[in-house]
Amino acid sequence: MEMFLITSKSIIQLFLLILAGILLYKLRIVKDEGLPTINGILLHAALPALLFRSFQMDILFENRSLLTEALGLSLFYQLFTLLLCFIFIRKGDDKGIERCSAAFTNNAFVAVPLLSSIFGDVGAFYASATNVISSFLIWSLIPMMLTGRTSAKEFIKQVFNDKVIVCIFALILLLLNIRVPDMIMTPIGYLANLTTPLAMISIGMVIAASDIKGLINGRVMWISFLRLIVTTFIVCFALKLFVKDNVQFVSFCVLTATPTGTLTTILAENAGINSEKASGIFLVTTIFCAVTIPLTVLIMTAV
Repeated sequence: MEMFLITSKSIIQLFLLILAGILLYKLRIVKDEGLPTINGILLHAALPALLFRSFQMDILFENRSLLTEALGLSLFYQLFTLLLCFIFIRKGDDKGIERCSAAFTNNAFVAVPLLSSIFGDVGAFYASATNVISSFLIWSLIPMMLTGRTSAKEFIKQVFNDKVIVCIFALILLLLNIRVPDMIMTPIGYLANLTTPLAMISIGMVIAASDIKGLINGRVMWISFLRLIVTTFIVCFALKLFVKDNVQFVSFCVLTATPTGTLTTILAENAGINSEKASGIFLVTTIFCAVTIPLTVLIMTAV
């Protein structure tokens, strides 16, 4: 129950920031052209800083096996979720979009700030490890799943984005037992602390700018239910069989329960296919995760 209350409190705090983003947009304080700037600072400054800081934790330098465990669990969680989506979504013109929306979560925008607020840098580290794995899978699989084709050149370009490069660089420093001086880590920390407010304000602006009623239908609700409930609980019960550390287990429960990611919508739009369905799933799962994430933590910690 204590972990449920902590998670619920963190979710409420995040949604208050989302509300701030909605108000900023509705009051025209930040207009449409301001969103790319916010996302640019978030994706290419704040988030890389948070990812880098999470690999400089004392606990990692004292216990290297934690890194291996985190990467292994991340790979298991992502591949198992993807397998479930192929099992549950078998046919339909939009099955590629639906599978991507149900399989790949909003790790960077939701899981990183949420786990950071619950467990501090330890939580951010687990989200970072998952981000490394999911980035490779997302950029290699989503284009192929949406269009049936992929480019090796584009794959290499997208996989080795700044977030992945930062994680790899931080991982090398960790393996070489190199600690970054406080004089450098302090400004990195200032940037890292911007991740949560910028991410939630960005999501709030996206919601405020969307025609929610026009994007939601029965199929969107089913895929959202599949993303937030069905695959989440199947993966969490599987994880419970061999994950004994409570912080580690709850972290991966949260990672599994996060809403669908924004990249499916962006890549679907770039490919010229039905991006409205992806947008609808993104909005529904983002709104309902305020209930489903704490519920997942409550049930899984009580079992």
